[in-house]
Amino acid sequence: MRTPRVTINNLFAGYARAGMDPQHWYENLTDEQRLGAQLDFIEARACLLERLPYDEGAGIPGNVQNEAKRLNRLVQQTMAAMSQGQMIQAGGFMLDIGVAMQKISTHLTAAKALDVTEELQRPRSAGGKQTAIRKQEAAAENIKTAARHWHKLAADGRPERVRAGVIAQIMGYPVGTVRGWIKKAGLR
Repeated sequence: MRTPRVTINNLFAGYARAGMDPQHWYENLTDEQRLGAQLDFIEARACLLERLPYDEGAGIPGNVQNEAKRLNRLVQQTMAAMSQGQMIQAGGFMLDIGVAMQKISTHLTAAKALDVTEELQRPRSAGGKQTAIRKQEAAAENIKTAARHWHKLAADGRPERVRAGVIAQIMGYPVGTVRGWIKKAGLR
């Protein structure tokens, strides 16, 4: 069973309010506290993504973890710049955070598109394969039965030209089908 697909939307959902309820967000925090909470939220999610063990079946491409590391580093640099009062530098890092989040989103979207393409190319019916196997087994059994009848009729002295017609009547299949079986059995 495949692991549920992770998208940027559900991984970073609520980052604009750092996962907090709107009342607490708007009434209790200053602008600087809100920005710090957003950065903490993004950093926590990037750490989670960075620490995920790589698994092809999880639907997360390997390069997403590298982008998550980069995102985590950018958040830490932004926080350090803000704590030192270097708001212009922090603003530049925030732009880079947006670019890193967009790259993660792009990688996840591309992986999903590849999965959809793979799904479209997959055979539509697993039952069709089983039915084909079952029919092949039944055909092999019919060939063996026709060969047994052929040998029995030969032993009874029936001429070769009438044996296929007699076998067709016995087995309930068209004469052409029985002739094909006899040919596959190597009797003609």
